[in-house]
Amino acid sequence: QPELQSIGMTDDPLLANSDSTFSIDVPGYQAQEGERMSFEWEHVTPEYFSTLRIPLIAGRAFTDSDVPTSLKVAVVNENFVHKFFANDLDAIGRTFSVGKKGQPLQIVGVVGNAKHRNLHENNAPIFYSPIFQDLEPGSVAVYVRSRTSDETAARAIRSAVGGIDSKLVVDSLQSMGAEIDTTLSSERILAFLAASFGIVAVFINGIGIYGVLAY
Repeated sequence: QPELQSIGMTDDPLLANSDSTFSIDVPGYQAQEGERMSFEWEHVTPEYFSTLRIPLIAGRAFTDSDVPTSLKVAVVNENFVHKFFANDLDAIGRTFSVGKKGQPLQIVGVVGNAKHRNLHENNAPIFYSPIFQDLEPGSVAVYVRSRTSDETAARAIRSAVGGIDSKLVVDSLQSMGAEIDTTLSSERILAFLAASFGIVAVFINGIGIYGVLAY
């Protein structure tokens, strides 16, 4: 579809408060007693970073050649680098494993930090793997970048999916703006209630002060 610029997929959707964390082992790094060594692990497609405008800082992003039979690779964010390595370039080519006995993943790229679990997340190391290196990928969330309006993009997406299989149903289709609004809705309600109670408190205090002065 010409209306769609790029498409990225992940098994760990954004802003879902999901806890897809896994313990890792980084050679040469000695964890302190009680230090958390579990971090978010996303499996993504090659176009995921460009679709979500997550900048590539060093190295490379994933490609179609990252398949189950090729070298197992990973892309990490800047927070991951700051925790375990001297700088971005120092991280390229280094390896780490998921668990003590997991297969090593070689870092081939570094990307910028991005909100993942929620909008208040800060300084969270994240590492990514190519979804096509997973022999049994699960369900995925699909992100589409379009140069048209949300309504036009939605029609193009439904048309593209229907072209693949007319029996497929597009579910939970919404813009990232709507996703963010949904995430913030509960906080907005709490803020409104807090402000309302504050106004009521000021009004009651005013009546009390007036009563004292009048007396």
